Amino acid sequence: MSLLLDFLGETPELRILDFFIENDIFDYSMADVARGIGMARVTIKRVFGDMAGDKLIVPTRKVGKAQLYELNKDSPVVQTLLKLDMDIMHQHAAEKKTARAVA
Repeated sequence: MSLLLDFLGETPELRILDFFIENDIFDYSMADVARGIGMARVTIKRVFGDMAGDKLIVPTRKVGKAQLYELNKDSPVVQTLLKLDMDIMHQHAAEKKTARAVA
């Protein structure tokens, strides 16, 4: 589990966002995301609609019948989550460094 999910919890929405944050180089279909996070495609489909409507993820292209999506890095909410993810990682690294120095 990622540090972001450790901090915020494991809702379907957060698991999907975390997947896109951790794999931000490419665009992905709903099936790709479902496989990547081990979630039922029915749940993914329901959540994707809400997330696309909120502009957290955006459609990029179609491959055959599959619509691909990517994280909307222009969204203020996504930008805040990206910053939070980075801050959590830095805090975790600092705590590990301090713990090693004390030991």
